[in-house]
Amino acid sequence: MHETPSGPRVLNPRLEFLLLVILLVKRQHALQLLFCAAHVVLAWRCERTFHVLSPEVAEAHSPELAECRLLEYAEVLRRGLASSPCASDLTEASVIVIPGYTFHNCHWPHYGGNCESEGTISRPGRECYDEQTMGAYRRLIDAREFARKSVAIIDGSGRVQSAWLPDLSFYNHPRVLILRLGAPVWFHRPGIDVSLPPGPLSRCAGQAAMYAMRESLDEKRYFATFKGKLRHNQVRATLAHLHHNDLDVIIVDRLDDSYDYDQLLYSSIFSLILEGDMLQTFHFAEAVCSGGIPVLISSKWVPPLQELLPFESYGLRFRDDEIPSVMVKLRALDGLSRLELRQRAMDACISRFRTLEVQAESVAQQLSLTSFRPTAPSKHSASAADSLGVGRCVAAAWSSPTLFYIMSVTETEAFAPKLQGCLLSNLAGSLHHAFLSLRKRSSSCMAMQLEHAHIVLVPGYSVLPDVTRPLSFPGRSCAPGQIYEGYRQLRLHAHLDGKLLVLSDMGDEGLPRDTSFSRLLLGARRSTFQYGVDVSMPAEPTPRCSGEAASMSFLEPLEHKRFLVSFKGRWEQPWEKQVAALHDNHNVVIVDDANAEYDAEFLLWNSVFLLVFATANYRNSRFNEAVCSGGIPVAMADASWVPPFDGFIRFSSYGVLIEDSNPSNLLPRLRDVLLNTAEVHVLRENARKVCTRFLQTREVQAAAALEALETPNRAEDDSLSVVLTQTLLDQEQQHLYALFETGALFRAVASRARTLQHLWMTVAAGPFEYLAASGEAVFAVSGHQVYKHLGPLRSVSPDSDWTAVSRGRVQALAIHDGVMLAAGLDGNIYQQDVNAMSIYTDWELLLEGRNFSRIAVHAGVLYATSQLYAASPVYSLDLSSPSHGWAKATIRRIPGDVGHLL
Repeated sequence: MHETPSGPRVLNPRLEFLLLVILLVKRQHALQLLFCAAHVVLAWRCERTFHVLSPEVAEAHSPELAECRLLEYAEVLRRGLASSPCASDLTEASVIVIPGYTFHNCHWPHYGGNCESEGTISRPGRECYDEQTMGAYRRLIDAREFARKSVAIIDGSGRVQSAWLPDLSFYNHPRVLILRLGAPVWFHRPGIDVSLPPGPLSRCAGQAAMYAMRESLDEKRYFATFKGKLRHNQVRATLAHLHHNDLDVIIVDRLDDSYDYDQLLYSSIFSLILEGDMLQTFHFAEAVCSGGIPVLISSKWVPPLQELLPFESYGLRFRDDEIPSVMVKLRALDGLSRLELRQRAMDACISRFRTLEVQAESVAQQLSLTSFRPTAPSKHSASAADSLGVGRCVAAAWSSPTLFYIMSVTETEAFAPKLQGCLLSNLAGSLHHAFLSLRKRSSSCMAMQLEHAHIVLVPGYSVLPDVTRPLSFPGRSCAPGQIYEGYRQLRLHAHLDGKLLVLSDMGDEGLPRDTSFSRLLLGARRSTFQYGVDVSMPAEPTPRCSGEAASMSFLEPLEHKRFLVSFKGRWEQPWEKQVAALHDNHNVVIVDDANAEYDAEFLLWNSVFLLVFATANYRNSRFNEAVCSGGIPVAMADASWVPPFDGFIRFSSYGVLIEDSNPSNLLPRLRDVLLNTAEVHVLRENARKVCTRFLQTREVQAAAALEALETPNRAEDDSLSVVLTQTLLDQEQQHLYALFETGALFRAVASRARTLQHLWMTVAAGPFEYLAASGEAVFAVSGHQVYKHLGPLRSVSPDSDWTAVSRGRVQALAIHDGVMLAAGLDGNIYQQDVNAMSIYTDWELLLEGRNFSRIAVHAGVLYATSQLYAASPVYSLDLSSPSHGWAKATIRRIPGDVGHLL
């Protein structure tokens, strides 16, 4: 057996880094890291040796390879292998390593995939990933001097369209070893092939990474984070949809400037690793070296160096089908297990991933192994108690933050003797504890000293206790008048002069109305609610809101839901009992809490619409569960109800509001909503966002309350309805498109942080006035003429070709059964065969209109209206019998129009 010489080649790269560790961390900890790294080095024994061909030698055997481009990553890896203690001459070697002629991933040393970036190309040439290259490889394998030796190919495509070697037999050749960047589970042969690590970017070896490794996990601001391109990647998009909450779980698109990439990377307990456009992601090494715990979510990618150092030994690994339960399992990981994994991730960074030279050493070590070491199962199960870490700055990233201070009970009673000894209910105590947890975690918008604060939150003494619940701080029951006097003492105290005091209150008029305070109202009443000053708070969330079942329900298509609408609970108002008459034992289930025939949880996850009876006195958790159900919440509300966080977010943007409490209006209204597929899609997506960002846990609710205090009228400020002229939903891809007043077409690629708004990506500059799309083509009105793009909506790009296909002047289009319908400038409706349209065909008058300017078709019915935003009635026309004429429709907006929700 060839043994590793104990020369400086093995130790120096790591010792250089460990000297830096000694300077930055405690001596004992540095010595522990030094021992771990030295142990790895001393344990390295070459079970087999390999010989690395230079490009000159390889090209002497296969001259056509001389024209191939060589990237710097492949060359650094080749040189590192050649200088390895396990490298030998040709005679002794059992493996021959070919230069990386088929390695074409240009994301190193500069991320972005630009092969022209400085330092990316070692030798210019053509991109060799074709049959000619495969022939050259076969000649090398068959060369006489390489007989009875294995041949290792350094492989890594840079294109999704040509991801694999043209000759797939190489992946199963008995004498070929594949050193592959982005190794797939379906080709990878454990113990034979090597899954290459993505090249480390500069962050991995930087000072910020070292400081992040020193920081305690308890001091990390975020629980789990990822920032990268979300579009075109189902795993990333699904994870963001289900778990991003703008509080401690941040999963945002790279275009979202509300969060800084480095701050997320170094300030997270768990750093998420998600597949990119290819299987691998260059975020891998950054995550391992982030000072947190790496979490890999992939069913297809073999982790780098998996046989040498199993990923499960220093991180957590999940399959794609485990996405709904990922956060539940991470939160359940106990503190000791987190510390162990974090330490091992730091060791893995130092010894395996932080520089390309270290990576090359590790690849050499795995290549020198002759036997497969099966991965040991992870001992870190998700059965321990939840250990939630929370906290984020609630101010916009581009503005100076408003500083909040959370007063403790002791501080409050020291400033206000009238409150001394007053009891604090469990309800008030749990909310205040959630605010205190934010104070522990946040640094940039939480004042650590009272004197620096702008807004001060006070414990909720006026949140009177429910006699059935335990007390948070036992004491005597103080009358509302005494509590109010105590609050006045606070307001007059010199230390609180000029600061806004925020009181938690029940909202039942127990305290005198005083506009000098802001209130967090648990059960806000519209008659006393001060918009722009007060915040309507939701009830306490139940575990169902953050459980795996809720995530799974959001993934299930609505058409698979069992019931149209459901409710199971107590009747408190006479009109609520009248709604029970709609129960039909089939699609509509509305039953009393005592009904044993229907399970409340089964109804929750299996209904398209979840009914809530909403009044100012409504304080149970049904509202939160309805929003988090995976369906669409429906609120039958009286005039007293103020929706949670109203003004900051609008209930109508994520739910259906029935304001008149008339039971006969419920089902017709829901069926009208179902006519607008795009509206159903947006309502459900917004409900999911509201669940995860505003309601899911007490900490999430507390963070949302602070944001609402800072920007209480955001819902009005954020409205995009003034700039959107048309919205379209791609049913197949579930992508939302919009035309803006500029005439440009945009696609929603992600949701903007801390709001229900979308981030929009330009698809085509236009200018367009109206669009209609089928599966085969897209038609656009521009300058009142009709143009055609051949291909589905998702194929439209800034470079797309458009061909004029009609004469006549039109302003809106709709397609039905191969017929193009158009609203002319004269307000009438015209038609012609969509496949025969050209500048030589004429429009046929279908029906005289009523000055219609916007039209849409749904289920064989043409809907039309005259204006976009004014309260203009919608009319319908049955296209199977157009002679019957127009009828006034019950819907408020034409199908496809969802600008009011955005």
